[in-house]
Amino acid sequence: MSKYEVPGGEDEQFEPGSNRTVLKNKLGITSPDAMAVAKTDALLDAQAGAVEWFEDTRRLSAEVVRRLHREWLGKIYDFAGEYRQVNMSKADILLCAAPYIADQMKQLETHLFAKFTPCKGIAFDDLCERIARIHAELLLIHPFREGNGRLARWIAGLMAMQAGKPTPKYYIERSDLDAKRQEYFAALRKGYFDQDVADLKLLFASWIRDAERNA
Repeated sequence: MSKYEVPGGEDEQFEPGSNRTVLKNKLGITSPDAMAVAKTDALLDAQAGAVEWFEDTRRLSAEVVRRLHREWLGKIYDFAGEYRQVNMSKADILLCAAPYIADQMKQLETHLFAKFTPCKGIAFDDLCERIARIHAELLLIHPFREGNGRLARWIAGLMAMQAGKPTPKYYIERSDLDAKRQEYFAALRKGYFDQDVADLKLLFASWIRDAERNA
């Protein structure tokens, strides 16, 4: 089953033969492991392609976020780049209701994207603050049906790139590092509920510094 809860039977169709573990997709993939590989490969391709157009002076916008999602998952899902049409929750977090996503993304664009990007020429502490604030707000909106976490981390990497820094070296996607993931989720919850991104800011600072040390 999905790691997210989708009430009322409104969920996207699952791929036939996947035992309700894989969303309906263009590739006919029925295995969660095979889908994970396909999404990772597609993300690497999209990240390489974005280097050609996401320049140091580009400001983030709702449309840029949709374009990134579409370029990543467009060959896998019909809904790539489109805001989700279903309500979703995760654990104790009620994510933005589907009818309000477009409005919330517009507000994100007006109040954070316009203020905090581009990141060229800014100090390191300011960079980490900007990344943390955008990261927390974008994930609370959770605009897409699939791929929000990795998309938000990709965007954080693009912001770091604008400031002349390497992509953060995340420690949350390996199955043997559950404690690191829980630390990240706890920091996100503080950002969601308390509007306090101090812990998330520290995490991004450590991830970027680790990437610099390992460059």
